Amino acid sequence: MSMPLMPSERLCLKRTRQQLIQSLDVTTILPPLRAGRHFTVEEEQTILADPRRRDRVALFLDMVAQKGTDAFKAFSNALADQSPHLYLIMSEWDKEDNFDSGGPSASCMYALLCGSLGDRTRLVINFSL
Repeated sequence: MSMPLMPSERLCLKRTRQQLIQSLDVTTILPPLRAGRHFTVEEEQTILADPRRRDRVALFLDMVAQKGTDAFKAFSNALADQSPHLYLIMSEWDKEDNFDSGGPSASCMYALLCGSLGDRTRLVINFSL
């Protein structure tokens, strides 16, 4: 059983939910999550059964939150690979807060970095001066 979401992961999903609902295509995100056994075939079918794309995304995000940290990490990895622009939105790369500030940007960036350290490490560069 996976650990519940960390507060930083929960905040990240909450903060970016509307943008993800507007832009995410779950049909590209679900296959790697199913292959990694984070979602079952039945769960994938339940999500894809809804004819409305935004409702599919909302259900998917709810399920990621319920599944916990492992599913969140797998989602962030799949998002970085399949929809890097959405990954960057989740990481708040364009905000003025830096990683050391402890603000929302730092907690979301920390959650995404932890999710990205599985089979490969991602380089994140802060260009703010």
